[in-house]
Amino acid sequence: MNFFLKNVSVSDKDTKNPQLFRISLTELEEILPSQKFMRISKNSIINLNSIKSVKGEEINTDYPLKKKVTIGDKWKAKVDAFINRYKRKQ
Repeated sequence: MNFFLKNVSVSDKDTKNPQLFRISLTELEEILPSQKFMRISKNSIINLNSIKSVKGEEINTDYPLKKKVTIGDKWKAKVDAFINRYKRKQ
């Protein structure tokens, strides 16, 4: 995964040029707070606040993308556990 950031400092040198950072989803998953983000497939990490609904193998997101994201088989149990915990709190 590539990220482009503007107006960042690199070492001691301040620059206005966009910088390219490469990071794998596994590395990103380790960095992001697990109470706000969850890996749901080999290609997707989702902001938990953006979940509008879950139906079968799909998560419908709200803001900002408003799209359907498929849950990978490897991550389905983790997503189901999250949904069950959320339902118990309500």
